[in-house]
Amino acid sequence: MTSKNLEEIRLELDKIDHEMAILFESRLNLVAKVREIKMAESLPILDAKREEKVIAQNLAYIHDPKHIELYKEFIIKVMEISRSLQEEKK
Repeated sequence: MTSKNLEEIRLELDKIDHEMAILFESRLNLVAKVREIKMAESLPILDAKREEKVIAQNLAYIHDPKHIELYKEFIIKVMEISRSLQEEKK
């Protein structure tokens, strides 16, 4: 691999990271709205059945079996962050 190819790959990674940051921020904005609804309706922050469904649904998007466990860790962490955001605003 030449350094030019390395730089091209890094530029692609930078673009993906940018897209992920935008999507992450959009997700957190929606999480804030979910929190408002949960507070208004006195619902608990943690909905374990919903989280299980989200994990299963998202794992189905992963095509390479080598990536499934890593993505599972990733999506669990995203949900933990989302939950902590909801809890901190109580």
